[in-house]
Amino acid sequence: MSRNALIKNVDDSASLNIEAAKKGLEALGLEPTQKLIRHYLASDSVRDFYLSIGDTETVDKMSETSSLNSLNLDKERICQAADIIDRNGGVPTVREVHRYFGYGSFETISRYLREWKTKTGKSTTVIKRLNKLEVFKLLDQMHRGGEFIGTKSVCRRLNTTSNRTVRKMINEWEEVSKES
Repeated sequence: MSRNALIKNVDDSASLNIEAAKKGLEALGLEPTQKLIRHYLASDSVRDFYLSIGDTETVDKMSETSSLNSLNLDKERICQAADIIDRNGGVPTVREVHRYFGYGSFETISRYLREWKTKTGKSTTVIKRLNKLEVFKLLDQMHRGGEFIGTKSVCRRLNTTSNRTVRKMINEWEEVSKES
């Protein structure tokens, strides 16, 4: 694959993440500003998102009802969330479904996602081979956008769990950036 094709793939991937963030913010009833999109992409859950923007009132309300909500997380709701994530171009991983609800047992979500996968024949895993050019391009974009560049945030943006590999690439990118 040519360098230009790789750069286009990274741009397309980043655009999909931004579009998904916009849809998520709109579902929460919020105007998708650049700042909120950045916070949304860096958050593990809806609760973390509200904490990151300083909305403690909403977090308190969520905490009051979280024990009741987790009881209501059943197979039907998890399968509906997986369908919605899939229709929006995402991969319904355990993390994505958990993020969709903002709560829930990873074990319960995993169990019902396996059933959803068997029923639909669709994949619930993201297999991504990390390409140095792709990662460096993303790191440049994050740096220009003023985003925090940490292993977790980069892994989320790349939709991967290859922490060690990503950390090595970040270190390498930092060395190259210092030389430039």
